[in-house]
Amino acid sequence: MKMKQIYRILGVLTLATALFSCSTSKTLEKEKAEEKTPKELSGLYLSLGTQALLRGEAPQAIEDLRKSVNLDATNTIALNHLGLAYYSLGKRVEAEKMIQRAVDIDPMYSDAHINLGNIALDKNDFKLARYHYNQAMENLEYKNRHRALTDLGQLALRENNLDEAKQYLFFSLQVNPDFCMTHFLLGTVYNRENNAVKAADEFKKSVISTCAKDVDAQYQLGLAYLKLKDFSKARKQLVYVMEQFPLTSQAKRAGDNLKNIP
Repeated sequence: MKMKQIYRILGVLTLATALFSCSTSKTLEKEKAEEKTPKELSGLYLSLGTQALLRGEAPQAIEDLRKSVNLDATNTIALNHLGLAYYSLGKRVEAEKMIQRAVDIDPMYSDAHINLGNIALDKNDFKLARYHYNQAMENLEYKNRHRALTDLGQLALRENNLDEAKQYLFFSLQVNPDFCMTHFLLGTVYNRENNAVKAADEFKKSVISTCAKDVDAQYQLGLAYLKLKDFSKARKQLVYVMEQFPLTSQAKRAGDNLKNIP
């Protein structure tokens, strides 16, 4: 799965759970022995499954999240995360089915709407993607509105509507100025407009903090420096891509670019 797809899906896990508890299989057995209710046990399996998903252990996540749903069929967060686990394994039909169940139970579940929008976008169903992103936006209590705005910007970019894309991305940055995906997409917009100065600035902002491992953003930053003829920074950035991400296609292209730097 492409990095940007991984961002879009795993970026909207619902973290308002007992996610970072110290639950393990052994402690869960102890909880069972203490006669926890089915809903309480469902929450514990949700915590275990979500932790596994964050570690990249999708099969384990599916096992735990299915147990969570079996114990409580109305656990919308477990359904959403189960869908994400299926999606990470390429099982898109199962993924969409699980996440849709979450939305059917809770039509105001914005994280799930965004995930359904992302799945639709991957299928080039722009109309359906826009519907789900707008549904997420209609929830005025949604704390991650910048995600919906960023995805609407990405949708506009896919449609090559650069002015609309910038509008959504600017709105997103007003809500969360540090959201690195927004900066990456804004850099992409400026690239298409042949504005290398602004593109480099946005790509630079997109590779800080949690997005530092985004190889595509790191590579695009190097290309932006090349367009600016800042060969010193370009060389340093492209070498960084080759050293930090040696097995990627971007590293190979970075090596090719280095050959043409004066």
